[in-house]
Amino acid sequence: MGDLSPESDARGDVAGHSRCAGCGESRRSETRERIIEEARALFAEKGFDGATIGEIARRAGIAEGTIYRHFDSKQEMFFACLMPALEREFNRVVPELMETGDIREYIGKVVRLYLELFETDLESFNILFSEAPYHPELAEILGERLMARTAEMGPLMQKMREPGVSRNPRMLPILGFSLKMTLWAIVSFGDRFGPMLERLGMPIAKDTLADDITHFLLYGLIGRPPED
Repeated sequence: MGDLSPESDARGDVAGHSRCAGCGESRRSETRERIIEEARALFAEKGFDGATIGEIARRAGIAEGTIYRHFDSKQEMFFACLMPALEREFNRVVPELMETGDIREYIGKVVRLYLELFETDLESFNILFSEAPYHPELAEILGERLMARTAEMGPLMQKMREPGVSRNPRMLPILGFSLKMTLWAIVSFGDRFGPMLERLGMPIAKDTLADDITHFLLYGLIGRPPED
């Protein structure tokens, strides 16, 4: 027979309690992720002002009060929707660009990385770029959260100042931001304008898009490198 002593019962109670606690944490995590998923979709559809806590709760299949067990405000939920995409951006772009040899390689990597990031997290970046102009206070708070990691950019900026990498490293942040916005527009609106471009005989070649953009940025409308 098995051990039926009081000590055995106590051990069983503790183990059962631990398993139940683990189940509770798992359910809580799943609920939080479902809230974020539905909130992100609604923010993308209706914007920050148009999305309501009540509708997010309804879409997530939970009571409105449940949301406040996970988030103190709609603003906090908004940040929870965007920060994972921005963290993925930071974690991938900085290490990749640290391996850059010169400005040509720098631009090529930026183009490829952001095309991939936008295709993967397009909904999050659509929200960010659409809402930031109308809610500068949200953009400012997001910027402050990301500024906490700017120390990691130091080695990259130092590398950009090395001889032969770039003639004007001070322009690289501006170039990077402008290029980021352009690539987002291409990914975000590409499907919308794709049929029109095809009718004009200028279809978007997705398999060579990164190379085509990189070549254009480097050599402009002439389409070829300058003669040495």
